[in-house]
Amino acid sequence: METYCCSNGIDRISSLPVDILHIILSNLCIFDVIHMTVLSKRWKNICTTIPYFRFDSNFSDSDPDFEEFKEFIDTFLISHKTISLVRFILSCSNMFESTDILRFIDAATRRNVEQLVLWFSPCEPFELPHCLVTCESLHVLKLNLCGYILKLPNHNHLGGFRQLKLLHLCNVELLDGHLTSCFFSECLLLEKLELCDCNLQHMNLLYIASKSLLYLTFDEGNYYDNCEIKISCPALKFLTYKSPMPKDIVINNLFSIEHVNINFDDYDRNCDEKIGILVHKMIKEAPSISLLKLCKASLKGLYKEACLSPICFNKLKSLKLKLGVDEDCMQVMIRLLKYSPNLEVLKLWCDEVRHFICEVM
Repeated sequence: METYCCSNGIDRISSLPVDILHIILSNLCIFDVIHMTVLSKRWKNICTTIPYFRFDSNFSDSDPDFEEFKEFIDTFLISHKTISLVRFILSCSNMFESTDILRFIDAATRRNVEQLVLWFSPCEPFELPHCLVTCESLHVLKLNLCGYILKLPNHNHLGGFRQLKLLHLCNVELLDGHLTSCFFSECLLLEKLELCDCNLQHMNLLYIASKSLLYLTFDEGNYYDNCEIKISCPALKFLTYKSPMPKDIVINNLFSIEHVNINFDDYDRNCDEKIGILVHKMIKEAPSISLLKLCKASLKGLYKEACLSPICFNKLKSLKLKLGVDEDCMQVMIRLLKYSPNLEVLKLWCDEVRHFICEVM
């Protein structure tokens, strides 16, 4: 990479403040950053003091340079202990053993890492290390275990995840419902929880109770089978559910909810009645919402429930529906419009025809 020079010979990139250059370099893999140290003494200082670490590699552990890569990461993490890490990203599939990953995590926490993103295949159940659970600088934790089991601690240690605000779990398997529920509830400042493509089929209950949680997302193919979901989050504002249908969903204490998005991605026509009951229970506990998105399965299932027990949405401003051209969907839409007196925007998506948007003022 060459620095940019204008016609009068001034190097404008190198003249930028160090903090700005660090942010620019944060988007590069750490190897590319190190290659830039040859540009000048100032660039060497800039690159070796960067508080961002991104290692993204698909090399095999049989590669002749593998040990050098591993040694390089150790050297980088240990050589500047006095410089705090803003973000540490390690995406390496099955390149490293769990002992290596644990060593990297320990080094990152010693440098007061704020954002930790790990994507690797441990080839065995992976337990959150003590140094990570008790890391008081950590604000963001994103973890992808490529389908392997995540073992949670028996209890959070005093001060555990004290500053954690965002937790993203992707492609992990959780076995113990009680430990999982305790883990979520004991993150006292947690504001955003995302479960993506997680395996919960061995759990009977997933209970999410939090006084601080603002955003809750179930996304892309979580596996539930006989797992029941229970949510009690009085501060929750945004609830997004884009996953297969669980055994049951129980929602309580959603006093602050504003946006609800429901999209079952395993629609079975034989489950219309069950879907209708679940969706009706969910939206009945959220009468104060201002934005509601419903999938086609939700609408078809709601037909009977909406007729028997209509819900009034006095604060609803925006309604977005994915519907089919059939009587049930149309009747549910009409009832939702009827009981949403302050609606301003109606957006409809139809698979059978082209999508269209209409506005109700």
